Amino acid sequence: MKKLFLFALLYFAFSVSQFSEAQTVRLQLANTSIQQIYVDSVLQATLKQRGYRVTNSSPDFTIRFAVDNKLGKEAFSIRTASKQISIVAGDESGLIYGGLSIAEDLRNSIALQNIKARSEKSKLPFRAIKFDMPWDT
Repeated sequence: MKKLFLFALLYFAFSVSQFSEAQTVRLQLANTSIQQIYVDSVLQATLKQRGYRVTNSSPDFTIRFAVDNKLGKEAFSIRTASKQISIVAGDESGLIYGGLSIAEDLRNSIALQNIKARSEKSKLPFRAIKFDMPWDT
């Protein structure tokens, strides 16, 4: 019984220390478009799920969104610095893809400081959804 109590006490102390040392993250939007508000909400939910705290004052990490038309439609680039991750995209759709890529990394247990810099662009100029209907009529 004493071992069980000691184990429970140690587990509680460890979980409280993990919670109190949660890293803080600030999300810095380029503007308040619908696409950026959407990806902001997805990233906030994922960050909270992984134990990070989203804040605006003196964060440990900053995730910054920016649009650069030179990248092209739906393209994005994730750039990392010591305490900052920048998602630079060719358009608003690219920001969604870049934000979802970071959210996927977080859900795959990759910490913010271990996210790798990368660039991606769509391979097809037109993306469509095919419903379960024949192409020909």
